[in-house]
Amino acid sequence: MNVNVSENIESKLRDIARQRGQDVADVAGLMLEEKVKDTEIKSSGRKKLSDLAGIYFGGNGQTAENASEILRSEINKRSGFGK
Repeated sequence: MNVNVSENIESKLRDIARQRGQDVADVAGLMLEEKVKDTEIKSSGRKKLSDLAGIYFGGNGQTAENASEILRSEINKRSGFGK
């Protein structure tokens, strides 16, 4: 596998390898493995309903108390929902 890194990172890897007395590829491989282990991979599949809980702001918290009033304001007598 080949990995492209910036000159700055390459220089840092060489310094670390020199300090440790190790090969640059070994140091880079170990660091990459550590980072990959710490990285959580999110599923691109469907989300469960429980994953969505709490991510939207529900307003002032009185939606249930004002449900009738809210529905009346959203229902058009002639065409139904929407104005």
